[in-house]
Amino acid sequence: MSSDTRADLLIGRLKNNRFISVLIVVGIVLSSLLAFAKGLEEAGKLFGKAFGHGSEVAQYDAQTKEALLASAREVDLFFLTIESKNEPPSFSEVAPEFIKIKADLRSLLMRNQVRPLNSISTQQTKLLIEQWSNVEKLLKLPERSSPAATSVVREIMFQAFDATITLEVAKEGQGDAQQ
Repeated sequence: MSSDTRADLLIGRLKNNRFISVLIVVGIVLSSLLAFAKGLEEAGKLFGKAFGHGSEVAQYDAQTKEALLASAREVDLFFLTIESKNEPPSFSEVAPEFIKIKADLRSLLMRNQVRPLNSISTQQTKLLIEQWSNVEKLLKLPERSSPAATSVVREIMFQAFDATITLEVAKEGQGDAQQ
């Protein structure tokens, strides 16, 4: 057997190895968590500076909060639908729902970008979109994720939405203090 053939066999085994697939999923999840944690840390610093030194922040916006809640519900339904299937669906099977959620998140980003003094919410929404893009990468893997991995990713998305909504609601009391 030539070394090329051995290398080809090794690559073939790695491609078909469920353990490697799980490692890839875990890597994507950990990368997403680190990016989101960094974003939360930055948001915490910005909120601390803004609230602690009398700086101005964007006023609370109930419509933004409602849009976040609606998007969070759609993401939850998306994952519950995937988890309810016997076999993980291919990306093409869930693409319409995925694209709708991505469009909703991008619309929310535009809404946040046009509001004055709203860099924190804008950054958080960018992180949500980045997380959602990681879900797309996960769903496009040839060896799609296990139900357990899907559940973990759903929980990460839930926590990301929870943190973003919490930051928006924190503005509610600040609007009165600024005026």
